[in-house]
Amino acid sequence: VVVRPYDDIISYMEQHLQQKKSKVWIDKTRSNYALSRIIPEKSLIDAQNPITPMKACKNGAEMEGMRLAHVRDGVAMANSIAWLENAIVNEGKSVSEVEVDEVITGHRAEQPEFQEVRGLRLAH
Repeated sequence: VVVRPYDDIISYMEQHLQQKKSKVWIDKTRSNYALSRIIPEKSLIDAQNPITPMKACKNGAEMEGMRLAHVRDGVAMANSIAWLENAIVNEGKSVSEVEVDEVITGHRAEQPEFQEVRGLRLAH
């Protein structure tokens, strides 16, 4: 296993593929196009990583952690919807998608164990 910075993957993969009999095991349904397109068929092992289904199997502690995370996020979303209803219905305000995103993020940040926003934030 070789760990490289994300931005180096294409150039590293091109170098790897120049080696005689090189092989790349990648699931093309889960990888980005830029990476998938540079791998010749003769070097490609297009299959799911065996770790993927193993990660889907959760133990009791992981299940409880996910349940609690959903409860905390549900509280944040309920508070956000209450704010939105009040802003629009009671105060007659017009709110932007960005403002709604900021409010949702703020309510999530108030929850215990909040660490950071992950993933695309707009258009919830």
